[in-house]
Amino acid sequence: RGMFRQDIWTEWAAQMMGANRHGGEHIAEAVKRGFEVFPQIELGKQLTGEDCKWYNEWVTNTSEDDPYWSEGFWCELKDSLKDIHIPLFLHGGWYDVFIRSQLESWRALPKETRGKSRFEIGPWHHGGTPSGDLTYPGEARTGLFQIKEALEWFDYQLKGKPYPHRLGVVEAYSIGDNKWKVWEDDIVTESHIVFYFDMDNALSVEKPSDIGKTVFVYDPNDPIKSLSFGLAKGSVYHPGPG
Repeated sequence: RGMFRQDIWTEWAAQMMGANRHGGEHIAEAVKRGFEVFPQIELGKQLTGEDCKWYNEWVTNTSEDDPYWSEGFWCELKDSLKDIHIPLFLHGGWYDVFIRSQLESWRALPKETRGKSRFEIGPWHHGGTPSGDLTYPGEARTGLFQIKEALEWFDYQLKGKPYPHRLGVVEAYSIGDNKWKVWEDDIVTESHIVFYFDMDNALSVEKPSDIGKTVFVYDPNDPIKSLSFGLAKGSVYHPGPG
């Protein structure tokens, strides 16, 4: 919390600036260049030759308490959730860039609204499909992109047809268990696992007897490349050093 999601917003901004928003083969190169801009407030100038005012406001208002976020449009947008009274079908993915805000939005809805709504979360990225190195048996139970789910919801809401799923629940795919689970009203954590760094800088569930420290050098001019970023990210295996 509090960390600027450059993997999401810098990519999106690079796609939306200037002629990029009309598409074209050069967009991928613009996105790659965008990640390498430092300082980021220079993004607009380096990609299009002009400042990008809205992106600069994002990267310079670093606290959620800043007036930019706590007043005006963004504040009104956040507060509007409590006034939603129509039934909703929320569709999200564990690897979707918006899953955190979707969960927060679900929880901010009036309880009566949640009671007649439904929230489904699958092992998908922003495009509604899985990617990465893991497999997810049974994730496509309602077809590609879950089109059947949307049609069933609209048939129920607009045509009065019976709805084949439970309302007032969060139904989510449990990664690792490889099965769908249902939570009444809101999804909750079933267990907690604490991991520790051992002396070899590997993760372990065993608390080390010798508490040491790990030091690393942060150099924004020499970043470590990520193996997974952008709107189509998934679970990606990151090999260890060497």
